[in-house]
Amino acid sequence: SSQVGLVESVLVRSEDAVLLCDGRLAGEGPTIAYANPAACALAGMRLVELVGLPAATLVDGHIDAERMAALVQALRAGQSVREELTVATADGGHVVTEVELTPFGDVTGGVAQVVIVIHDITGRRTAEREAAATEARLRLAAELAGIGAWEMDLRSGEVMWDARVRELLNVAPDTLPSLDRWRHSLVEDDALAGQRRLASFHEGVDSVEAAYRVPWPDGSERRLLARGRVTERDERGPSRMIGVLIDVTESHAAADRVVSTLESIAEGYFALDREWRFTYINRRGEEMLRRPREELIGTRAGFEYPHVVGTVTSEQFVRAMAGESVEFELYLPEDDRWYEVRSYPLPDGIAVHYRDVSARIAQRAEREALLAAEREARAELAHAATHDPLTGLPNRVELLGWLTDALSRPRRSGVVAVLFCDVDRFKVVNDSLGHAAGDELLVAVAQRLCIDVRPGDIVARLGGDEFVVALSSATLVEAETVAARLLDSFREPVLVAGRRLVVSASIGLALADADATAETLLRDADAALYLAKDHGRDQVARFDDALRTDVVTRLQTEHELRDAVSAGQMRLHYQPSFDLRTGRVAGAEALLRWEHPTRGLLAAGAFIELAEDTGLVGPLGDWVVPEACGARSVWGSELDDLVVWVNVSLRQLVRPGYARHLLDQIAAAGGSPDRVGIEVTESALDEDHRVPLRELRLLSGAGVRIAIDDFGTGYSSLSRLRRYPVDVLKLDRAFVADVHTRAGRAVVAAVVELAHALDAVALAEGVETAEQLEVITALGCDQASGWHLAYPVPAAELASAISAAPV
Repeated sequence: SSQVGLVESVLVRSEDAVLLCDGRLAGEGPTIAYANPAACALAGMRLVELVGLPAATLVDGHIDAERMAALVQALRAGQSVREELTVATADGGHVVTEVELTPFGDVTGGVAQVVIVIHDITGRRTAEREAAATEARLRLAAELAGIGAWEMDLRSGEVMWDARVRELLNVAPDTLPSLDRWRHSLVEDDALAGQRRLASFHEGVDSVEAAYRVPWPDGSERRLLARGRVTERDERGPSRMIGVLIDVTESHAAADRVVSTLESIAEGYFALDREWRFTYINRRGEEMLRRPREELIGTRAGFEYPHVVGTVTSEQFVRAMAGESVEFELYLPEDDRWYEVRSYPLPDGIAVHYRDVSARIAQRAEREALLAAEREARAELAHAATHDPLTGLPNRVELLGWLTDALSRPRRSGVVAVLFCDVDRFKVVNDSLGHAAGDELLVAVAQRLCIDVRPGDIVARLGGDEFVVALSSATLVEAETVAARLLDSFREPVLVAGRRLVVSASIGLALADADATAETLLRDADAALYLAKDHGRDQVARFDDALRTDVVTRLQTEHELRDAVSAGQMRLHYQPSFDLRTGRVAGAEALLRWEHPTRGLLAAGAFIELAEDTGLVGPLGDWVVPEACGARSVWGSELDDLVVWVNVSLRQLVRPGYARHLLDQIAAAGGSPDRVGIEVTESALDEDHRVPLRELRLLSGAGVRIAIDDFGTGYSSLSRLRRYPVDVLKLDRAFVADVHTRAGRAVVAAVVELAHALDAVALAEGVETAEQLEVITALGCDQASGWHLAYPVPAAELASAISAAPV
């Protein structure tokens, strides 16, 4: 894996474009399976866009059919091939590239993959073209001056030349060609150098080139260039040579102009002969070499710069001296600058160009830093996607992956176990100390859980105050021991918002069976958690067969409930409420019933919690409102003023736009907003729920009545209650049942007084006896409902129930 990572790192950082392709060698050729960032930048496309395209998409070269066939044949034979091709860039331009294709075989002997490396040699080719252009200009000048041909027997010294050579050497037309006549025509120093050159011929010599000066009658000098190539050899070495003699007088003038050009360019330039002596340095080269050129010309580079000998720089220059064009980057610490160095061979040495590329290197470093930052950001995003931002614990996504892996691993003993933990009465902490304190408590809980679990197990937060401890392998006894330890840890006081709090937890325990999945295991532990809460909290409940039966029943009920509306199984019964001062009917609450095909008529309490948990309460509410508004058609004119009350859940209220949706439903059903009331539980007034406050105000402004149901069972504050539009406070039936006691009467009296202070009606629910009716009337309740007054009945029976009421 470290090697793979190293390869990936190299590919990502490589400035060369690298393509990994399949082994297809027919049709459009190999298609791209991977492209590194440099290849993506060259194509101007993202990796996902390049994958699957033919590699030819990136290479805009022109190869004839014969050459293409040869390339394919070489690849099939397992040979690497290299071509110089033109490649289109993302900005519409073109670059010259050296493209290397390397095949990798499969087990059948075929080509499984082709790796394509594209190296940009535009700069190198530009330099070579500039050098070639200079040489071409020199050659053109020589050709305009004329070229003479000659031939020499190296054994006898016999020479043959043509008329042009005779003219160039300023020899009379009737003079016979000879080596002595050649020498006598030259400046003395050049003649002696030529004589030494011939004497030093040896077996390895193939060609010769020499410059000569010839005195001219007008006092000037002509400059000649002699080039020869060995054409015959014998046992003693080279025996015959042919060559040309060229007038380069004008070429030297052109060379002077080249020198002038070299002095004006921004690049540093110097030339070395084959003895590594400086032969030329331009002005910019002086600055880079940090020495005056007068001091360096004619000196050996290795003597003047000994610290360079044996370095990568000197190795590159040796390659250039051997006939290879090289290009590399060099950092000079004394300048704190980066240079791009290009060196190519000259006839008598090498040329070296230096170009300051510090800005480009800085941009590349910045790009690499950005890539590193991008990788870090991706890692952070991946962590954020799988971990809880408050506690840093794994979230549900990470937990499900961990459980899936744990369930797939074989084990000798024990099974995967899940402990579903919930902080008891966590809402009280939030409501009393604020959400910052609640977050502080959750962080403390997370830290304790991490300390108490075993090595190899995992702690995750699923949201809110729900935590999960998953054990990779445990018996029932081991799992129960861990659960007990967690309960004890929860009971230890914790410092939150400067206060010592003692909290407890409820834990649901589930052990994996043979058919368990990550989802079912979490579901079973969650079901056990609810059992622990139902039994009083601060304890552990284990998922067993009986609970499994409850879960299966719940799932079956959920499945049936989803089809109940479309199957026409839902019913509405109406329970009237009465004005205790006049005895007249004040309103009727629409109570949802389910005509179950096998279980009979079910009250809302048997399924409404399930509807809340599964999101079905919305579709049920959408059915109730039109049905309740339509009931007026069977009541008659005597109940025209009756207000119909429907229950609305918090899940419905927190949906933005609910008020508009409800008003549209009332209008579509032919109802009037001032004949409709909605009942919301006291828990809907939680300070976190800004949406319910806005929606209730919109409904109240349209004429819809608002009732707070089950008042006295929640945690709403008086200051919060004042902000809501309240028409009716419905006293919970538990307080009505307790009116025979002094405390019960005091509570009822307090709620009545509060309702009147809010300009609201106080309505007592659950009146089941004449004694209760008498007491709540004496205490000032405005309205009442309950079995003593009237049972809930279908719409067609409501008028009869009202007329039979004992008020």
